[in-house]
Amino acid sequence: MEKKILLTNGWKVTGEKVNELDIAVPGDVTATLYENGIIIDPLFGMNAKECKWIAESDWIYTCKFDVDEQTLSFKRVNLCFDGIDTLSEITLNGVEIGKTDNMFLAYEFDVKEILKAKDNLLEVKILSVTKDNRQKNDGKNYRSLFTQDRIFSRKAQCHWGWDWSPNLPGIGLWLPVYIKADDGIFIENVKIDTFTTGDVRFIISLFNNGSHLFLNEDQEYSLTVSAGGKTVEHTVTSKTQLLNIKIDNPKLWWPNGYGEQNLYDYTVTLTKNGEVCSTSSGRFGIREITLCQDPLEINRSEFVFVVNGRKVFCKGSNWVPNSTFTGAIPDSKYKRLLSIAKEGNINILRIWGGGIYEKDIFYDLCDELGIMVMQDFMFACSAIPAEVGDKKLDESFIKEATYQIKRLRNHPSIAYWCGGNEYMPSVNGYYYEKGNFLIRVTLRGLCAELDPYRVYIHNSPCGMDDDEWHFTNGDSHGSCMDKLLEGDRAYSFRQIIASRPTQFITESSHMGPTRLRSIKKFIPSDEVWPTGESWDFHFVENPYAIRRMTCLEKEKFFAGKFMGEPNTVEDFLKKAMTAHAELIRAELDFARSNPNCKGFLNWMYNDIWGNGTWALVDYYYERKPVFYAMQRGFELLHLCFTEHSDGLKICLINDYGYEVKGKVKYSLKTLKGEVVWEKSLDISALSDGVGKREVEVSGDGDYLVAQFIGENNESAKTIYFHNLWNGKKFESDISFDVKEIDENAYAVTIRANKFARLVFVDYATAEGLIYSDNFFDLDNGDSKTVIIKSEKPLDISKITVLTYADEWKE
Repeated sequence: MEKKILLTNGWKVTGEKVNELDIAVPGDVTATLYENGIIIDPLFGMNAKECKWIAESDWIYTCKFDVDEQTLSFKRVNLCFDGIDTLSEITLNGVEIGKTDNMFLAYEFDVKEILKAKDNLLEVKILSVTKDNRQKNDGKNYRSLFTQDRIFSRKAQCHWGWDWSPNLPGIGLWLPVYIKADDGIFIENVKIDTFTTGDVRFIISLFNNGSHLFLNEDQEYSLTVSAGGKTVEHTVTSKTQLLNIKIDNPKLWWPNGYGEQNLYDYTVTLTKNGEVCSTSSGRFGIREITLCQDPLEINRSEFVFVVNGRKVFCKGSNWVPNSTFTGAIPDSKYKRLLSIAKEGNINILRIWGGGIYEKDIFYDLCDELGIMVMQDFMFACSAIPAEVGDKKLDESFIKEATYQIKRLRNHPSIAYWCGGNEYMPSVNGYYYEKGNFLIRVTLRGLCAELDPYRVYIHNSPCGMDDDEWHFTNGDSHGSCMDKLLEGDRAYSFRQIIASRPTQFITESSHMGPTRLRSIKKFIPSDEVWPTGESWDFHFVENPYAIRRMTCLEKEKFFAGKFMGEPNTVEDFLKKAMTAHAELIRAELDFARSNPNCKGFLNWMYNDIWGNGTWALVDYYYERKPVFYAMQRGFELLHLCFTEHSDGLKICLINDYGYEVKGKVKYSLKTLKGEVVWEKSLDISALSDGVGKREVEVSGDGDYLVAQFIGENNESAKTIYFHNLWNGKKFESDISFDVKEIDENAYAVTIRANKFARLVFVDYATAEGLIYSDNFFDLDNGDSKTVIIKSEKPLDISKITVLTYADEWKE
């Protein structure tokens, strides 16, 4: 039998300027220094500048521990590290047992002859990656955005700063450390292939002291697999064993919004003469995911995920690390953020290649919540220093990929593998070829060998021609944002979007700030307004953008253009958040109304620290208005007005599994409540399809409103400002009441006595609150009920409802 002993307690850390401190494992050095008052809050203001010495220093972890005699009696005893960030030298009882140089690899070291029963001393010296990178940088012209030194280590690339991330590298033991003991024969790996027929294939790899053949002449070893109410047993005949199970009437795993997320438990048991000597257990989902890239027009091809035989519109966002202090991220943060994603109708998240292969809890939750994962390998916005003479680094890439594919491949949520982010765009007319063989051949081959039923794409964006940013095939990155800044074309955003019909959008980037109560958590009070240098320190800039502006300057630009020049911080935040939501709404509505487009992911979902740029959900769990705009845009039945190259259309987008038919009534109105005209038309949309009808707008009105009623009582409604918002006089005339409808659940019913722009239901804290909708327009005379769910009872007298016309004081 096997035995595992977690080494969680009793860890200390020391550094050049720091005496011995208790430290959690998993954990992070910088987070520990702050918790112990050694440094000021590195996430506040510009304090991160005072913390650079931490990454320039070496740190020594120590742990004293005992083990029992039973553990020592096993034939093999290994010391295991699931994740060390990043360079380390490890000694046990004064004997060097190994070194590490890759954050994304697990390491095992044989300590059978070194370990003793009492007073073991384990020492892990964490070396400065920052120093090491500088020494490895040979000064050659590698393409590498933001920083160049970063590409010489296998570590989260954003740890040294990005246009949304600080230069605060994580340091330490970021995943568990443990002793693993066994008798040299155990289940090393289980690979599971599933088919919608209910057939489930288990490919079981056994470890037998490194032997390539499993000699079992006396048939004392056997394997048993149990899953879905079925059990099969087989005598072991080789080191790698295949066993099949047939599950009757299988319950399939579906993405969020398309069906249930059915999961099956499994157990694999290795026995010797009837005695259990090794077990492996987990979960799997029965589903098949393929990527269809069939030809369409003369120069256009599909790019659509097919799940269980059904083409699925991918509704999602890009996931970045929750913190640079990777080891200190609590499980509760993953649970909160991924629950919010499901609430927002998201069915796919892309793990961006400049971050990390996420922790197990991330993928477990995605399995449960129906959130597919587009998994990048960890390369981003740079050449890759592979195939250039550094054989050690090349080998590390391959070990890393092999380990991560095996670790993640049984998760039903993993939709496909991708070689990395923005590796080979055509830059200045030529390609940067360092790493080209790695991402186009080596990684593709590893995926084909280790996970053959998933597709591999060499890069995001990708295409079938030289220009990987092309819109007619593959997946695309891009938005209208930079075009709007060229020559001040802000008011043409809908026309620019319509001129770029894409097959699949993996990154659509627009930015906007966050709530004032979040801003106050990372910006000093004397810099809140007028905005001080801490804003630019957190909001940063992209030096590669077409127009050199900081992120804050861009947000002020769009706020002023679309909503009017702001004069207070509250006014700026309201207007800039609104502009953010409207720009993403336009991008999303066009994507969904384009029958060729089968996916839309904005850049990005979450924040790595206090910030206010691209994210839907900020570092403190606040959902911005853009979150709710996307939530509504991702509904299974969605009605929208959309500008196309041949004019304005009313579009019915249908992700139900059946055809929808009905009538749309639409009208042009003024903010004073006058109906300029009203019309109706028939409209239909096939299952997973789009119905479009032309709309002509004439007359002096402020906005269009449309209501769809289907033959089976399906309904959808939309409001659209065809001539935008700046200069319009919005008023606030609403009434509302609040009722407790269940334990910690409250219904807020709002009635608009006049047109209500951006109705905003709020409570004093974001902690644990879920709003069914928020930041929405209400037509004159309409009412809407917002459900608030809370982890704790709320004081209903503190629930507020505001509109865009009100001051958003916090």
